[in-house]
Amino acid sequence: MANAFANDHPLFSQPLPEAARACQQWRQRPDTENFQRNLDLLKRHALPATQLTKAACSTAQWVFSHVPKTAGTTLESILAKNVPLKDTLRINAPVLNGCPCSYGANGRHPLLCMGHHPMHGLIYQLLPEAPVFHFSLVRHPLARVVSWFNYLKSHAGHALHARVKDMDLDEFIDQPDLVETRNGQCRRFAGWLHQPDTPADAGLLQQAKEVIESGFSFVGSTERFDESVLILHKLLGLTDIYYRRLNQSEKTLSVDELSPAQRDRILSMNRADADLHDWVSQRLETQISTLLAKDALERFQQNNQRWHALLNTIY
Repeated sequence: MANAFANDHPLFSQPLPEAARACQQWRQRPDTENFQRNLDLLKRHALPATQLTKAACSTAQWVFSHVPKTAGTTLESILAKNVPLKDTLRINAPVLNGCPCSYGANGRHPLLCMGHHPMHGLIYQLLPEAPVFHFSLVRHPLARVVSWFNYLKSHAGHALHARVKDMDLDEFIDQPDLVETRNGQCRRFAGWLHQPDTPADAGLLQQAKEVIESGFSFVGSTERFDESVLILHKLLGLTDIYYRRLNQSEKTLSVDELSPAQRDRILSMNRADADLHDWVSQRLETQISTLLAKDALERFQQNNQRWHALLNTIY
């Protein structure tokens, strides 16, 4: 970040919110009202995807909305290497909701916020009235649901592990309250993540697309992760973008092992997410061809392999 290391970054002149009071007010409002408040702020201040410049991005606050099982933990590790620790807030919504004063704990707005935060979440009501580079990643729902299943079965520290660990995939996707298995990405973007009743697929998809168009600066994909990183490198001026994949699920099941019936079932439950992924992918292809040199991906992947080899000689 061009100005991240300077104490005169424009974000630091913004007054801090009364976080505890903001949290109390947030809790008193329904999710639908909080979602609309948050979207209104992002409409005012999110840098438009069509007008991104390195200069504008360098003076904005960066907010990464981490959709679970989209390689977001790996991206967070890259971002964390490029912003001073004291100016980074890496926190998920449940923790922030319980300790809202974590935001601005060092006496100034964090330059980088990242974590699992739904669009109706508290984090957006703590942001200043200032430019924000708001970004995320999406993933095809077949791969994402399988990854979520593998993750919950293999990570004993997760709150859902005890419930899921002995389930097979069919029982898992039959659970009506596991929202991430049912258009979880569209529901997250459109503010319906924890709502019992959601719009039909077409309406849900349209709402998610409108939120991305009006409230996000950039949305990449897991499938084009390296290209997404290179675009962020170009826009944000990241200086260290080499990585190893983190938080990977232990594979008890792969997408290739799904039966036709299981594939059809997951896709039928995630039609909006599949269409959203296709739409984001089309937009991303245009950005890749516009922003990246033809040999950029090959050069980056070769250099990343050299970085891996260097680390292996050290560790």
